[in-house]
Order: sequence, then C-alpha cells, then structure tokens
Amino acid sequence: MRTINKLNLLLKRVEDYLAYVACAAYLFMVISMSFDALGRYLFDNPIPGVYEFNIFYAFPIIVYLGLSYTYREKAHIAIDIIFDRVSEKKQDIMSITSSLLVSVVSFLLFVQTGGRFLKSYNINEVYVGIYDFPLYIGYLAIVIGFLFLFIRSGFDLFFLIYHKVRNGDTDKHSNIISE
Repeated sequence: MRTINKLNLLLKRVEDYLAYVACAAYLFMVISMSFDALGRYLFDNPIPGVYEFNIFYAFPIIVYLGLSYTYREKAHIAIDIIFDRVSEKKQDIMSITSSLLVSVVSFLLFVQTGGRFLKSYNINEVYVGIYDFPLYIGYLAIVIGFLFLFIRSGFDLFFLIYHKVRNGDTDKHSNIISE
C-alpha cells in the first residue's frame, strides 16, 4: 500500500503540473485573442495565425490536460440529487460502477486518440494557412489527457474497492486521492 500511495502522490504532482499547463494555455489564449481582436478592429491588422494556434493547440491543452485534475478534485458534474437519496450500499455500487465506467471509456478514448495521433504524426498532417500548423501536437494533448484520466480513475477504483473490502468504508478513498 505504501508504494501505491507514493505512486498516487507522483500522479497528483503530474496532474497539478498538467493543470498549470492548461491554465497557462488559457491565459495565453485570452491574451492573444484580445490582442488579435484589438489589432483587427483598431488597426485593421489582426495577428496572423493566432486563431489557428488557439484552435489547434490551446483548446485541446485547456480541455484535455485538466481532465484528470478535475476528476481527482471531484469538480466534474455529478448527480448528487439521486446519489444523496439512496442507501450507502447503493452509493458504494454507484461509485464503483461510475469509476469503472470512466476507466473503461477513458482507456478506449486513449487508445483511439493515440492511434489518431500516430497517424497524424507519421503522415506529418498539417493545417495549411498563413503558417503551417502540425495537427499531431493538438492530438498529443488529447492523448495525454485521456491517459492520465484513465490512470486517475483506475486509482480511484482501486481505492474504492480496497477500502470497501478492507473495512467496509468507501469514504476514506477521497482523502487518500486528494492528499
């Protein structure tokens, strides 16, 4: 269990780093789009490539690199109205089922987007405009996001089952995951 806790701590650090990268991409996107709009409307001279850079790189980074962090912090959308009205045993079943479902779906999406990334990289797929933008960079952000969501949901599932089997308490996993 000590090794699992160390791995969990390492995962938490990586998730925090990915969240910082997503925040930095968001800040860059806001600033660059603001300057682009100012240039377009005040000087009739937009910044070339800003829109494409944000669409192909910043958006995927912002959305997908924050998935695992959001899942860990339980900041995603949940149906508490139903969850809070059922028995503790049903809550345990719902928690384990949802963690399993997230693990399976994120793994399938990781595999699918990983294949798309490799194909894009191998053929050097680019968006041709004023500047050429390699598309595989955006796909890589999506692959990384789903990989870490799969790992985090796997940890979540492990801790849910471990604490349920060990002492019938599934509430303790949230403290371990959030530490």
